[in-house]
Amino acid sequence: MAIVTDIANFYPLRADANDDAGSNNGSVVGVSFVASGSGFDVAQFGAGDRIDCGASSAFSISGSGDFTVSAWVNPTSTALTFGQIFGSVVTASSSPQYTGFQFVITAGVLRFRLGGGGAFEDLDYTLPGGFAGAWHHVAITRSGTTGTIYVDGAQVSTTTFSATYNTYTTTANHKMALGAFYNIFGSAWVSNYSGDMSDVADWTRALSGAEITQIHAAGLGQLAALMQLEAQGLFASVVHDLPTGPPIYARTLFASVVHEGTAAPSGGGSTTQGDAIQGTRLQGRGLQGNSLQGGS
Repeated sequence: MAIVTDIANFYPLRADANDDAGSNNGSVVGVSFVASGSGFDVAQFGAGDRIDCGASSAFSISGSGDFTVSAWVNPTSTALTFGQIFGSVVTASSSPQYTGFQFVITAGVLRFRLGGGGAFEDLDYTLPGGFAGAWHHVAITRSGTTGTIYVDGAQVSTTTFSATYNTYTTTANHKMALGAFYNIFGSAWVSNYSGDMSDVADWTRALSGAEITQIHAAGLGQLAALMQLEAQGLFASVVHDLPTGPPIYARTLFASVVHEGTAAPSGGGSTTQGDAIQGTRLQGRGLQGNSLQGGS
């Protein structure tokens, strides 16, 4: 199954908050777009900043079905107070009727919260020292009542929720957002995430551990390019055996395809060539906002 399968919303966050998988474009409040050091811009959040994606039924975090959320984050601190990556919270006006989904960094943990009917449950992963101030890929999945957290391509925490929560409604105050959430009384935004963010996406299925590992291995800001490579049959995890050696695995987008070569000469060296992608042009904003030109 291709990673692009069942993707619902995709926010590359290069220079805007447009949804490249659908039409749920976000409204930017205070967020800046700054250089990442990797050749493209990313979204930078400070106190009070957010990207409001609105109250739309098009999000995969709806009903009682499976879903995945994936993002690259570089927080300034892990000692945040509900520094939301992506999600929503709402309560009925007459009583605190909690219905929500949250993916947050709070008090030194990465938290996956599900709720509904006035109750909620958390799945936490204690973040290691040195997590803040560096880029990390984070993802969560719900498959039935099973919740799982992934960090940098590896599964780090899992639990069985006591219920399959209905985490989304289309009421006016039930807003999906990046960097913030609408508080449980439906009266104000809570915008406590501080740091950078890139390539936020959600799916209407639970991605496999192998798929999440592939997204991490592609690298910061490379989800669009990874999906383009899939579409052209140049999938990043394809392995070709050299006659005289073990399989070679391509881990990054700049070496995402390893082509079968001839045996190395007896004097040493390699004759492996990237001939199959010579002259190929892969368009898209996922790679430095430009394109990848196959070389000789």
